[in-house]
Amino acid sequence: MKKLLFLAASAALLPLAAEILVWQDSVKRCDWIAADKKTPFTFKDGVLTTPDKSFFLGETLRSVNPGGENLPGCKLRFSVEARGKGKVRLGIWNYQPKVRPHWGEEIRLTGEFKTYTVDYTLDRQAPYIRCLVQGAGEFRNAKLFNMRKEGYAITAYPAYQMYSDVPEKVTFTLLKDGVPVKDASLRIDGSCASDPDSGVTAKAYAQRGDTTPFDAEAKKIKLDKPVKILYLGDSLTHFDEGFNHADKTVFFLNKFNPHKAELFNFAVRGDSCSMTLDRMKDKYKDRYASRFAGFRKHKYDIAFIFLGQNDTRAHVRTQYKAPVIPPDRQKRYYREMIGILKKMGVGRIIIISCASLDEPRLKAQAEALARTRPTKHAVYGKPEFLEQFNAASREIAKETGVEYLDIYTPMKALPDKPAYFVDGTHLNRRGHDLVALLTLKYLADTPR
Repeated sequence: MKKLLFLAASAALLPLAAEILVWQDSVKRCDWIAADKKTPFTFKDGVLTTPDKSFFLGETLRSVNPGGENLPGCKLRFSVEARGKGKVRLGIWNYQPKVRPHWGEEIRLTGEFKTYTVDYTLDRQAPYIRCLVQGAGEFRNAKLFNMRKEGYAITAYPAYQMYSDVPEKVTFTLLKDGVPVKDASLRIDGSCASDPDSGVTAKAYAQRGDTTPFDAEAKKIKLDKPVKILYLGDSLTHFDEGFNHADKTVFFLNKFNPHKAELFNFAVRGDSCSMTLDRMKDKYKDRYASRFAGFRKHKYDIAFIFLGQNDTRAHVRTQYKAPVIPPDRQKRYYREMIGILKKMGVGRIIIISCASLDEPRLKAQAEALARTRPTKHAVYGKPEFLEQFNAASREIAKETGVEYLDIYTPMKALPDKPAYFVDGTHLNRRGHDLVALLTLKYLADTPR
C-alpha cells in the first residue's frame, strides 16, 4: 500500500474528489478496542480518551468500495477530531495475509479540537479495514471516506460469469459521465482494475459450475430491447455483491440476449421494508446512505423487491410473539414502495417472497445470545412469521397489479436446506444459485 502525506485540517483535499462516507462513529464503546485488549481508556459524551503509548481500533469494515470489496487502487481517507497535549498518529489497519498497520506522520495536538486526516491508496485487495488512533488524547467524530473523482467509473464486461469450460475474456472500460474515456491507462491486477488518477476501481467475478439448468431457462427468455433491472432488498441481495443471485440472473439474461440486461442493485444489509421505503424517499441516513445515490437517475424496466428476512425477526422483549414489522404495516409500506416505483415508470414490478431460512440453527443462535444478552437479542426465521409476511406480500401484489415470485415453497421443501446458507440466514454460493435459477424460471414461465 502506498503511504501518502498526513494532512491537517487546513490542508487541501485530493483534487476533484468525491468523498463517499463509508463509516462514521460518534464515538461509541462498541466500535473501539485497545490493540492489546488491556489498556484502559474511557468514553464520555461521544469522546474517546486514550492513554499514552497505546493504540485503538475502530470498527472492522468489510467493504469501503461502492462496488463491494476493498480493491487495489482504492483511495481512503480517515478523519477524526482530536485535542490534547501529546503526540498522536492516525492510521489504517489493512487485514492482509499479514496484518499491516499503515501510519500517518506523528503530530502534536493542541488544547482545541481540530480535524486531522490520513490518506492511503490500497496496493492490493484487502479483506478488512480498520481505523487506528495512537497516543494520548481525546478523539471524536471518526470518519472513513472513499475518495474518488466525480463522474468516473469502471465497468467490467462480463462483470460476473459462470462457465463450464473456459471463462470469457473480461473487458474493463473507464467511463466519465457515462462516456468511455479514450486511451485510458487502467491498471489491471488479475480480475481487478483501477484508474490511478480518479481512484475508481472494479472487479470481475468468474465461477466454474454446471451452467446447464441456468441455460435451459435463460434461453427461453427473449429481450426485445435493453432493460434496466432494479433490485431492492436486504443482506441476501447486498452480501456477495458481484457474484450473488442478482448478478447471476443478469449474467444469464445477457448470455442469450447480449448486452440487453443492466443491473442496478440498491439492496442494503439489515434493511426492513420500512427502511427501504425511507431510503426511496431520501429520508433514511446511515452509513449505507451512499448506496442509494443515483437511485432516481434511471428509468427501470423491471424491479425486484426481495425483503422480509429482517421484518420477520422477533425480539425477546415481545417474548418472540410478534415480528418487528406486522402485516398491516408491511402492506402499508409495500403499497407506498410500489406506488413510487410506478410513478418512476417501472413497467414490471416483481415481489419476491421471503426465503425459507434454517430455523433450527437460527433458534440455537438466539438461545446462545440469550445467555450473554438476555434483554437484547432476536430470533430470525420463524416459519409462522415468514409465511405471514409472504401471505401479505401476495395480497399486496394482487391488490396493486404487480407480480409475486414464490421462492419460499421450493426452499422449504429442500431436503438439505442448511447447505444453502452460510449461517442459517445468509446465502452461500449454492443458495445464490438456487435463487437465481428460480428467478430465471419465473421469467421464462411468465414472459412480458
